[in-house]
Amino acid sequence: MIAKKVLAAVNDEVALNASESLAGTVVFHLDNVTGVINVVFEARMRGSPTWQLIQAANVSTGTLVTVATAAGLFRIDASGQLDIRARSTVATGTVDVYAGVSLG
Repeated sequence: MIAKKVLAAVNDEVALNASESLAGTVVFHLDNVTGVINVVFEARMRGSPTWQLIQAANVSTGTLVTVATAAGLFRIDASGQLDIRARSTVATGTVDVYAGVSLG
């Protein structure tokens, strides 16, 4: 499953909802950045209303981040029953976000 959305305003998001089969790795690809963007990675336990920051690994550098400010590929361990999202917190520009899940 791959989802795509252009984030252009504060609180725009791309979310992957938990299901019985959501396990493995979630990958967010941030591309075509214009202006200034801050994209936070967040997760919540299934059924919880509260989102919390989660670390994503920058695939190029291996650095763990909770906020991305530039284009890149970011990987998150999605083991368990989680909803995971990438959400814009600062937007004076735009960013294309692709989201996908690798099972197993």
